This record gives sequence, structure tokens and C-alpha cells, in this order.
Amino acid sequence: DFGLHFFAINYPLCPEASLAQIEQAVLPSVAAVQGELKSAGTSGLPLAVMGHSAGGQLAALLALAGRAGPATASKAAVDGVWGISGVYDLEPLLDTTLNERLQLDNEAARRANVSRRVGPQAPPGLWMVGAAETASFVRQNAEMHAAWSIAGNSSRCCEVAGADHFTVLASVAPGGPGTTGVFGAWWA
Repeated sequence: DFGLHFFAINYPLCPEASLAQIEQAVLPSVAAVQGELKSAGTSGLPLAVMGHSAGGQLAALLALAGRAGPATASKAAVDGVWGISGVYDLEPLLDTTLNERLQLDNEAARRANVSRRVGPQAPPGLWMVGAAETASFVRQNAEMHAAWSIAGNSSRCCEVAGADHFTVLASVAPGGPGTTGVFGAWWA
């Protein structure tokens, strides 16, 4: 049994904002949440970020951002990250109709690939995907877990049986389908 504080982080969307602008928009959110927790007298609680789909990429980005700046900082500003069906590598999207909104070129897609930014001393990561999702989502989830692990960080990979890109969200709640032991073990 546990409680938690929940903060939803809003960000601009493509094509009105580029991916670089979206990254810059979310980076201050961790400091803002830490300030809110301090004001509430709960600053000693662990702080984890979670995101689904494109939000999974942003959650990983926040987990890699240090207290003083980007992934080059020595300590992450959060205590954990949970990516759910994340899109971590945007290069496969270059030749899709989705890129009409993203407006990516090869260089922008390469720079936005958060799995290439993973280094040591990142917080623990949990990477969850629905087993019934496309092969690309399942592959990206496994690759993010591998990148996190290869860098020497604690990482868990979870495929939720029978879940697709949207029904996987039912597994987020403690005790939800497919989470037997995953949620509790990760937060323990």
C-alpha cells in the first residue's frame, strides 16, 4: 500500500513546435515538480517520470537530464523512469505519413533518438509494451531496455500479453493485467 502525487506535464505538439522545441519545453518540468513537492513538504519522496508513446520518449529524456542540464550531468534529477510503448527512435518515421506532422529530416531524427543518449548513472528504467503491438513498438521497447542496461543502469523490460498500444495502459495501475509483481517490485 502506498500513495503518490501525480503531475501531468503539458507540451506543445508538432507541427506547431519542432521536436527540439518540445524537448526544451519539458526540460524545466522536473525542477518545477521538485519545487511543488518542496512547497508541500514532501520533497523527500522519490520522483519518477512516466510517459506513453511520444510521452515515453520525453520521459526517457527527462530521466537522462541531470539537475544542471542535459545527459552529461553526473546525476539524474529523477529517481526512475517508466516508458510505456515509447517511440524512442524516430528515424523509422522518416518515410511515413506521420512525418508530415513531425517534419523531420535525417539529422533531426538522429538527434531526437533518445536511445542514443543513454549513459551511465541514469535512474532505474521500466520499459513496458503490449505484446500485441506492432513489431516496431516491441523492438523499440527492447532496444531501449538494452541501451539502458548496456550503459550499466538498472532496467526491466515487460511485454503485456494480449495488450495493444492503448490497452497496455490498463496495466499501469498496481495489480493491473500483466503487472504481476512488476509495478510493486519496481517501486520497492
